[in-house]
Amino acid sequence: MGNAINSIDIVNGQTDSIASDSRGIKIYNLQGDRSTPPSVANQIPVGSGVGMQSGPTLAQIKTAVGGNHPFNGLWLLFKIPIPTNYNPSDLQHQYWKLRYELSSGTATDTLTIAVGFDGPPVHLIP
Repeated sequence: MGNAINSIDIVNGQTDSIASDSRGIKIYNLQGDRSTPPSVANQIPVGSGVGMQSGPTLAQIKTAVGGNHPFNGLWLLFKIPIPTNYNPSDLQHQYWKLRYELSSGTATDTLTIAVGFDGPPVHLIP
């Protein structure tokens, strides 16, 4: 793939853009065990290189650059604050998305995803 850059983004269904929050979004590398607690020691740094978060307020991480794949077989945890007044205008825009983006080539990866939340119970029925 040469200098191909791949990324994982969490996309807000209401805005259809990469999830962002001025309070900050943290991404953690939990290694091979998703029960590992998030901490400063395993927080992914912000920067422009492979394995780095694209910005302190963005739910985006670069997963591969030029053949370097630092997260193979590892769990990543995205902590995204959701505003208390979050209320999508219609059912079509209520779902958040995971976007795995390739700058070139064909994906042969397998992704396993677990979704959860912190805080009070979520209203599940519209």
